Amino acid sequence: MNETFNYFDTGQRSLIKLLETAFKKGMLYIRNDKNIGMRTGYTWNTPWIHRGNPPTPERNCILFHGVFLHYTNIIPQKCQECWKVVARPRTVKELFQISNLQKTSVRSSKAGIEKRPSVNGNYGAYWYNDSISEGEECRQYVTELVSHISKDIPVFLKRGCTEFEHKYGPSNEWGVSVENADLERLITDLIIIEDAEFVGQPWYVKNHVKSLWIEFAHERGDTTYLEFTDGKPLYPKYVTYESRPEDGV
Repeated sequence: MNETFNYFDTGQRSLIKLLETAFKKGMLYIRNDKNIGMRTGYTWNTPWIHRGNPPTPERNCILFHGVFLHYTNIIPQKCQECWKVVARPRTVKELFQISNLQKTSVRSSKAGIEKRPSVNGNYGAYWYNDSISEGEECRQYVTELVSHISKDIPVFLKRGCTEFEHKYGPSNEWGVSVENADLERLITDLIIIEDAEFVGQPWYVKNHVKSLWIEFAHERGDTTYLEFTDGKPLYPKYVTYESRPEDGV
């Protein structure tokens, strides 16, 4: 039987063309089993400390952010089903406190510094849910949880990742087309994430992240970091000079 070929259909479905940049960067490659491999591992370059249960395999944020966000015009369906409860610690001291509270629950969560220029706030804590009803229940849980630190810490519910909303517009207008669903399924079935087992962050990665938190707080003028340095500033104070009346200044 001869293989059928339609240029225009192939043009819409050419994964090599669609993912060419990722292939050139070495992020993706064609495996011997003809699937597409995606090289990864546990990242050390992160501002986040993760707590609770690992995400389910269906919530494949490595694939969604690494491939779909940058190389397609698709908002993955799992991203559209993801509802995050967000808390905004106001100081690095509150960030440490919330991160410690996250240890008390099996809910999938993370906390860290906000280095993204598109996010208005220095610190963030996130709890992940798979439906809006779960998200609303979690919002109430988080509101009660952080009230033990302060009732003034903002807590709210949002849909999906901020990066997708900035790229595609308000999340309440998102949808799934048949064409995008088919292409998403094709990519998801072909790409195999390698070395993606979730074993929890090693202690030395957590210590590195906490050090980044302290340095970030110093940069932002958040002096509560001194509680984690025995009151010692990260850098010595510079000499200042005051004008004297006899100088006539």
